[in-house]
Amino acid sequence: MIDGINLYANLKAFRSSIGFVPSDYALQQTFTVSEIMQEGARLRMPRSVSSGDRQQRVRTLLENVGLTQVIEQRVALLSTVDRRKLSIALELLSYPSLLLVDESSEPLIPFDQVQITLLLRELSRQGITIIQ
Repeated sequence: MIDGINLYANLKAFRSSIGFVPSDYALQQTFTVSEIMQEGARLRMPRSVSSGDRQQRVRTLLENVGLTQVIEQRVALLSTVDRRKLSIALELLSYPSLLLVDESSEPLIPFDQVQITLLLRELSRQGITIIQ
């Protein structure tokens, strides 16, 4: 139930408001962070959103998750924590109100785990419900 409404009976209505961060990163390894986010924005955001607005959304999300310093880096070269942040940023493109975050299959060192926890707490403070 979400807000008293059966999720399964109304899945189509809720689909756009739910984001899912999988445990395994299904990211194209040869693309850069910028390319992944731009393609994600093109696929996930409404067609009525202008290219400039999509680019602004991508920039804002990359700043919010702390990936601006690796924007032109290929996914294959990213650290485990940066790949996790990129997966989260991709799901945030569609403005979900509920974010389901699966436990990462790649273990994070304690410092990196703290970074992800702080990021998820900040998203929660912004009004996104996080289920981990």
